[in-house]
Amino acid sequence: MKTALVHDYLAEYGGAERVLEAIHEIWPSAPVFTSICAPNVVAELALPVEQAKQASLLQSVPFVSKLAKVFTFFMPLIFENLDLREYDLVISDGTIWSKGVLTTPEQLHIHYCHTPPRWLYGYPGETDRRRLWYLQPILKPLDNWLRVWDFESAQRPDYIVANSKTVAERVRKFWRREAVVIYPPVDLKLETGSLKVEARKEARNWKLDNSSLKPPASSPASSLQLPASYFLVVSRLSAYKNVNLAIEACNKLNLPLVVVGTGREEERLKRMVGPTVKFCKNLKDSELSELYRHCKALIFPVSDEDFGIVPVEAMSFGKPVIALRSGGVQETVVEGKTGVFFNEPTAESLIKTIHQFNHLTIRPEDCIAQAAKFSKERFQKEFKGFVEERWSEKILNPKFEAPNKP
Repeated sequence: MKTALVHDYLAEYGGAERVLEAIHEIWPSAPVFTSICAPNVVAELALPVEQAKQASLLQSVPFVSKLAKVFTFFMPLIFENLDLREYDLVISDGTIWSKGVLTTPEQLHIHYCHTPPRWLYGYPGETDRRRLWYLQPILKPLDNWLRVWDFESAQRPDYIVANSKTVAERVRKFWRREAVVIYPPVDLKLETGSLKVEARKEARNWKLDNSSLKPPASSPASSLQLPASYFLVVSRLSAYKNVNLAIEACNKLNLPLVVVGTGREEERLKRMVGPTVKFCKNLKDSELSELYRHCKALIFPVSDEDFGIVPVEAMSFGKPVIALRSGGVQETVVEGKTGVFFNEPTAESLIKTIHQFNHLTIRPEDCIAQAAKFSKERFQKEFKGFVEERWSEKILNPKFEAPNKP
């Protein structure tokens, strides 16, 4: 079957692009159609340049990869005008735009949904721009129109696959569609029960702000200028990520905390830090691996996360997770066995749970075993099997209609 992949945009490398990468490895000759291509993202995906098909003239706009969200109102037109008639199978993945491509009854269209668009349905997002009074006269009518288009375009795929039960519930609520759950891939390199980390070529200075705490010389992390025992946050520094809760809790408890990430909230969060909280950013994968390897636990205070790759990455190193009881992380962390939950998005609730965590015994091997359930190999096997089964049904019965499609 001749296959095409469709992706919202390749403006940055994140969880959605990891899914695209894993899907493309299953169908390596499939071109990738998208609206915006940043060359550095295409390179990071190891995607042949000729296979990244830019779907619009937006690519010629200066700094377009930085301004992707400004062109929101163009996106339906861009994806509806893609000509995919030569392909038997169309696999789209994203949150809103890619599912809107038009296909014929003879084609099979499967959509992998990371979440219905958070910003259209009141979930916390990267910014609170839509709550600004002076933008509401413009954005409210636009968002009303986009919600109509989002619902209508969600009826186009023959099948929808969700990345978590949490997202499947949103698909049912907002799109009135049923979705099969196939958890996304987490890039785990497991070997003899522990994560195999690429060896660092040389110790280099980490970008740590005010690094006054240093571990004993005997600590394996001594060359990295890290505390001997610390909690870890790995996150974009956005409002809904609630990184401030981890900072406030560790300030009050005088506990070492390392925060990895950048974002709009960075400067505000740095103004909150006490002497035991450190920031770092722009790390290589091997450096981030070292941070995971030597931390005491990951703190994951995010509200309404769709799935949450970071907690699985931490567990793959045998590290427990302290998470807000919200969103997809409830499907990956086993309470009392691979981590603990705090119930309210407040520093007080987190502090109480940290005290409880300190009295728990969590075995690294249990964390590693749990993380292994979300490997890339598992995802590729399940997703490939699902697609091939649906294709076989269509071939055997050309008039077959997907049972969950209106």
